[in-house]
Order: sequence, then C-alpha cells, then structure tokens
Amino acid sequence: MVRCHHGHVGVVEKAMEEAAGDIVSSHFGGVAVPRDVPGGPPGLHDFDVRVGSTTVASVEVTSIQVGKARATQSWFTKLRDRDIGLSSQRSMAPITKAAAEILNSLERLGVMAFMGAGEQTDPHIQTLVGQANQIGIVSAFMMSQASPPRLYCGGFGSNAFRPEAATDAVESEAQKPDNLRKLGCVAAGIERHLFVWAHHSAWEVASLLLDSRTTLPVISLPIEIDIVWLAPGVPSWTRPERVLRAERASGGRWTIP
Repeated sequence: MVRCHHGHVGVVEKAMEEAAGDIVSSHFGGVAVPRDVPGGPPGLHDFDVRVGSTTVASVEVTSIQVGKARATQSWFTKLRDRDIGLSSQRSMAPITKAAAEILNSLERLGVMAFMGAGEQTDPHIQTLVGQANQIGIVSAFMMSQASPPRLYCGGFGSNAFRPEAATDAVESEAQKPDNLRKLGCVAAGIERHLFVWAHHSAWEVASLLLDSRTTLPVISLPIEIDIVWLAPGVPSWTRPERVLRAERASGGRWTIP
C-alpha cells in the first residue's frame, strides 16, 4: 500500500482498502479486520478476513495507476472537475503551477471543452488554450455534477484494448517485493490474497474491465500469493460492477466470483 509522506494512510488509500475489504469479506461471508494500522507493527498486510473467530484470508491492497495521477493529488481542489488529457512527454511541475489559473480562466470565458488552439476563434481563448498546450495539457472537458472537484489523468492510444495488458500489469504488481514480503509472512493455512485496483488513469487496463465480453489471459502468480483480485477503480473507490478473481491453484484462470 502506498502511504502519504506523513506516515498515515491517505484518504484514497483508506477508501481502496475499505472497498476491497467489503468485496473480499462478502465473498467469504465474513468480516474484514484491519491489520496495517497507524501505530501498529510495520510491514503488515492491509487486512484479514475472519469468519467467526477463524482467519480465512490475509489481503494486501494495491493499485495500478499512472504516476502523474498520484502527482496531481495535492492540487485537485484548485480546479473545477475536468477530464484532462496530458502529454506523456511533459513534466508535472509546470502543469501543477499554471494549470488551475489557465483552465479556470477558460471556464470563466465559457469554454467548456477544447482539443487544441486551432479550433478557437476568439484570440484571447486561443492564447489561453495555447498556454495550456505549452505546459502539456492537450485537451480538457468540463464534467458536470462533480463533488469534490478532482483532476483525473488518463492514458489512451493504440494499445488501449490489449487483454494481455491487464494480466501483465497485475503480474508486475504481484512481483513487487513489498507485496511478496507482506503476504509471504502470513501463517500457514491462511489464504494469501492480493487485491489490485485498476485506476482509471491506467486506462489500458481499467477499460478492459468495463466490457463483460473481454476475456483476460491466464495469470502466473508467485508462490507467496494464492489468489489475486482485479477491479476497475472509480474516483470514490466504491464497489465496482465487475470484479475478477484468479487462483494460482486453478492455473491462474480469471473468473467472476
């Protein structure tokens, strides 16, 4: 689990853990009991699932998301809610410094969406859109009825709908040393679960989970992980409509629990 710099679980991370806990505990008909808590021993997995007095599973929660999505969390509240396309070749520093002023100025001028400066006829709007392009914002669209305001960073391109992209991404998360260490320490006889959220910024993965017709390739799991879960992460990290699950003992085939 990624932690905030001050050492406590952040709001987003806590929501991820709670939603995962609800999903996994419901599957067992049990309750989720947090283990990795402020003031507790370091290096523990996120929660256990107990049925009665018996611990049946230990779960670590993680997410697949574009780094820029993490980097923008500190300035979400500076903007009204927008779907913003960012150039993958640009640094976040100039964007975080200037984007709020530019985009809010465009909103005050009545610009609800743009894809480039060339489509604008007003010279002032052309200048502002050009400034947005220069710092790496290639498009922006207003999103209605959103509270609280957020910035969502998303990737798109020719590889957006490769089913193997999801399996590859989850395998990478499963092999991370921190996840292996935490689940590798779980007592014998308790199932070891890795719950992976596919953040909407990692669109090449999250988009695959939104189409029920998509079949993902089987996954190869390390010996430290018995079962992996995969779900599309939404802004509130609530229970999604589609969740997938794969067991190492069953050959890593994805199923709907």
